[in-house]
Amino acid sequence: VQLGAFHDDSNARSLWNSVGGRVGGTASFARTAGITRLQAGGFPSRQAAQQACTKARVACTVVAP
Repeated sequence: VQLGAFHDDSNARSLWNSVGGRVGGTASFARTAGITRLQAGGFPSRQAAQQACTKARVACTVVAP
């Protein structure tokens, strides 16, 4: 799941610190062209990923690994 995209890497890490306990999974911080994407992965199914998005209580998108 993608939880956000940020110009400032610290904002991505701050968001993970806020929602990681609710979302579960493993955080990934991918920086490309000056943008850090915060994603969480390791969910056994698309349905489990969608449930993680709901638990996050922030804008979230299910994306393919």
